[in-house]
Amino acid sequence: MTHERPARHAAKPDPSDDGWRPGYPPDAGRDRRTTTRNDGSETWTVRRWCLHRPSIHRRGVPSGWNRLRAQARGHRARAHAGAALRRAARRPALGQDPITIVSGVHVGCFALFATERIRTLRDLKGKTVSVTELGTGRHVFLAAAMAYVGLDPRRDVHFAVHPPAESIQLLADGKIDGYQAFSEEVAELRAKKIGHVILDSTTERPWSQYFCCMTAMHRDFVRNYPAATKRALRAILKATTVCALEPDRVARLVVDKGYATDYEYARQTLRTLPYTKWRDYDPEDTVRFHAVRLHEAGMVKSTPQKLIAQGTDWRFLNELKKELKA
Repeated sequence: MTHERPARHAAKPDPSDDGWRPGYPPDAGRDRRTTTRNDGSETWTVRRWCLHRPSIHRRGVPSGWNRLRAQARGHRARAHAGAALRRAARRPALGQDPITIVSGVHVGCFALFATERIRTLRDLKGKTVSVTELGTGRHVFLAAAMAYVGLDPRRDVHFAVHPPAESIQLLADGKIDGYQAFSEEVAELRAKKIGHVILDSTTERPWSQYFCCMTAMHRDFVRNYPAATKRALRAILKATTVCALEPDRVARLVVDKGYATDYEYARQTLRTLPYTKWRDYDPEDTVRFHAVRLHEAGMVKSTPQKLIAQGTDWRFLNELKKELKA
């Protein structure tokens, strides 16, 4: 979801405004694809961007750290189910960036694959691990995990940057020691018997007790357009519920629409990830936990209390938990 940035001289926004602007984005840049579901009491429609993986490159939207940076600068006020906390926390202080985290989405996503000679995270000292981009979820999550077991990710491990397909091949050839796999890549590596998992964030404590992916929006958008904020978050949480209830259908849909290439890998991913945890887990616990981990990794300086006070807003989530009954 995108919208025009309000002009500096514009009148004070109407809080009831839903944030949408006629003619924006241009027709050529819009994604009109939707899915409709009837839950017995109402029929609702979810925009396709709410269902596909957060790593997918969308037309007109930058990927990775550049995407978050564009969001922080106000070029986009956008809700997305990505590792927003970890990406934003790479900065010295989350409070300095106009990003507000509004909910958790689900647990899991990441699995660290390694060669046979690597049995634990500590064995990666002096070794090479591949990630797709420095400063994004894969890198920051792994750095936090390394700090958790006593490694210094800035000195003890070499992070190489390669695209997913190249990383998988390098791991298979033994030219790197580990690869931080994400989403469908986890199913692919297991199916092809490439390496073995030494850290699975979906099942291993403490990582499985906290959100992997969270929803973050531009702070001014949240402040100026509460109706649109709630509308966007409602769509994301409903889409998350669809993933939990109908994983096979969603897997077919994302493959048909080109968001994934392999139906079986997508289906396994959707069946594995705990999509219902947004109702049960406290997202503030996740912010607090990762703030401590990232401080240990030398990636943030702010205290958890400051991060929570300046970079979160749970009002909409709390309201929607009451409205969207299980």
